[in-house]
Amino acid sequence: MPAAFERCLESIEPRGRGRHAGLLLSLALMAGWSAWFFRGEVAVFRASASARVESTRWPRPVVAEVAGRVARSDLALGRSVAEGDVLVELDATSARLQLSEERVRRDVVVTALDAARAALDLERALTQASVVVARANARTASAHESAAAQLLSLSDDELSRVRTLNDASLLPKLTLLEREMSHAERAASLAVQAAEARRAAAEVQVAHRGGAAHTQELLREVVDLDGQLKLKDAAIARLEREVTLHVVRAPTSGVLGDIVSAPPGDYVTAAQRLGTLVPGGALRVVAELAESDAAGIVHPGQAAVMRLDSAVTDARASVSLTVTSVGEVSREGRLRVELESRDADAKALAHGQTGVVEIDVARTSPFELALRLAGRAYAGLSRPEARR
Repeated sequence: MPAAFERCLESIEPRGRGRHAGLLLSLALMAGWSAWFFRGEVAVFRASASARVESTRWPRPVVAEVAGRVARSDLALGRSVAEGDVLVELDATSARLQLSEERVRRDVVVTALDAARAALDLERALTQASVVVARANARTASAHESAAAQLLSLSDDELSRVRTLNDASLLPKLTLLEREMSHAERAASLAVQAAEARRAAAEVQVAHRGGAAHTQELLREVVDLDGQLKLKDAAIARLEREVTLHVVRAPTSGVLGDIVSAPPGDYVTAAQRLGTLVPGGALRVVAELAESDAAGIVHPGQAAVMRLDSAVTDARASVSLTVTSVGEVSREGRLRVELESRDADAKALAHGQTGVVEIDVARTSPFELALRLAGRAYAGLSRPEARR
């Protein structure tokens, strides 16, 4: 019996030692876990309801100014373009034909206007020459009239002396008759010269007025043709602008995003949006968080991570960010937060990408975090809506 009892005690002793070791290990684990639970630190994150990558410069819309059928399209998502590059060309055959017709009509008007101006200049020169000749003739006629008047005056004196001598019977009667005949001829010559002087003076007025009347006619023709030319220029400018509007160009330098499929043959309407041009520059992330999660908690300088929707399985799906500004709470109860990427992760972002932003707002112990979560859950259950 004693030997059997000793063997039983020896078999029980190792088992007791194993139990003690397991108990000590459990106590150590519990102590470590308790220390971590009450004194350790975990990061507290606030996730956004939505987040979008945007350019710091406002995107510019690519819009068709006029309606038309697409003749050529160079829209490609992500394509880098310079200001003025052709993006879409609409069919402008009708406008180009009208433009060609208006240019031909303009050339006809220009030719007619040049001819009318030349005729006006010639008419003015001819009128001036005619007036000069008429005035010269008038001066000549006036000189002839003056000479005839002087001859008539001399003839009067001579006739008076001949009559005196004839009355004294000193000259024959025939001489008196000859002098009277000569006087009559000179009087008639004076009348003729006077009439010629009046006619020459009238010709001066006729030349001046006739030339002025014809000049006014040609001037009216020049003014009318000049007005037609201005109308043609306005029509050509309008058609040139119409042709230009059929070509959609890049409003600024940047990268094409959110493009609309517009292959050749498709019809686009006026003011239709064909895409968005994102100007070059820095990118930012705009996130919206619920007021209860972020108000008074999120501050500039806090670290954050954005998980991109477009690359869930890619290694670059997570991008490190930093909060740069916090806006006011909107009417919908959302808080706008702007973040910027760090230099190493900037290349992973592109305008238009969406995802979820998680902001590191605090460091706390697991115990305190558990209390907060329990308190939030209790507050949610105590609301009237939850009780219903």
